[in-house]
Amino acid sequence: MVKPTVRQAVVKKYTGTFKRTHSDRFNRLAKTGWRKPRGIDSPMRRHFKGFMLSPVIGYGSARATKFVGPDGFRRFVVRNAGELNVLTMQNRKCSAEIATSIGARKRKEIVQRAKELDIKITRPNARLRKQEKE
Repeated sequence: MVKPTVRQAVVKKYTGTFKRTHSDRFNRLAKTGWRKPRGIDSPMRRHFKGFMLSPVIGYGSARATKFVGPDGFRRFVVRNAGELNVLTMQNRKCSAEIATSIGARKRKEIVQRAKELDIKITRPNARLRKQEKE
């Protein structure tokens, strides 16, 4: 099995969810859906102390660990077996992730080709059912 070359610690600056203005006061407002506060006197828009946090550029992930999964590999979405050739030189840094629109027959081809090229695939058994022997 392929192992990543360098495994950096992924630091998340803010793991909470950003809540919509007044979502704690009114049930008709969605609790999770973020909307930018636009009122002229809105204390949340004006970033007063004690009010809910707003998403800002400073909460972004570090570029070195952006899109890196818990296994230490970067994700690369693959739609056919030919696209795996891109990852032959990067197989210690990137892993292939089969696109969700791909069916079982093409998935088998992609998984087979990835084994030949020694490329890691996330969820290689997804959508593949085992045939029962009679």
